[in-house]
Amino acid sequence: MRIAVVGSGGTGGYFGGLLARAGEEVTFNASLRLIEASRGALVLATIPLWSALLARIAQSERLVPRQIGGVFLSLGGVGLALAERELGWQGGLGTLSGDGLMLVTALCGAVYAVLAPLALARYDALTVTTYAMVLGTLLLLPAALVEGLVEVLPQLDEQTVALLVFLGVFGGALGFFLWTFALSRLTPTQVAVYINLNPLVAMVLAAALLAEHLTITFVAGFCAVLLVLVCGAK
Repeated sequence: MRIAVVGSGGTGGYFGGLLARAGEEVTFNASLRLIEASRGALVLATIPLWSALLARIAQSERLVPRQIGGVFLSLGGVGLALAERELGWQGGLGTLSGDGLMLVTALCGAVYAVLAPLALARYDALTVTTYAMVLGTLLLLPAALVEGLVEVLPQLDEQTVALLVFLGVFGGALGFFLWTFALSRLTPTQVAVYINLNPLVAMVLAAALLAEHLTITFVAGFCAVLLVLVCGAK
C-alpha cells in the first residue's frame, strides 16, 4: 500500500519535512549535552538505514540489493573508524537519554530526506531551504524564549557570537541548502549515505589541525564508506 501525503503540490510533505527538520536540530543539540560527539556520530550513522526503510514503506524509492548492502557497509565503516574511541557503555540515565535523543535525530533526518522531494517537485532547493529555516526558527522561537533567550543575548561575548555566526552560516544555512539541493538530484538513500562522511572528515581535520593520530583501523573504515559512495549507493 502506498502512503498518501495530504495536500496538493507536496504541501503535506513540506510541512512534515519542516517539523522533522526542526525536531532534528533540537534533539541533536540536546543529545550532545549528554553524550560525546563520537558516540553520537555512530548513532547518527543509522540515518541511511531509516531513510531506506521509510522510502521503501512510502514506495518513493526502489532499493536493489547492492544499495542495501552499501547502507550496511557504510554503517560498518563508521563503526570501524570509531572503534578505538572507547565508546563503551557508561551506564546511567544520562547516556541512555543521549543515545535516545540522537536516535530521534536520525529518524527526523530520515523523515526529512523522504518528504523533502515532495516540496522540491514544486519549488527549487533555495526556496525550500529558505522557507524551512525561517519557519523552523519561528517554530522553535517560543521554546527558546521560555529557556531565557532574551536574558542570554546581552551576555554573549565576541567569540561566542563569531562561533554562532559560523555555525549558522556554514553548519546551518549552507549545509542545509546543499543537503536539500542534493535531494533534488538524488534519492533519499543516496543522499543519506553521505552523512556518514561527517565524523570521518571531522577526524581527518582533527589530525590535520590538532595533530591527532589516524590509525589503520580508521583508514579501513574510511575506505569502506568511500567505497559505498563510489559504488554501493548508486
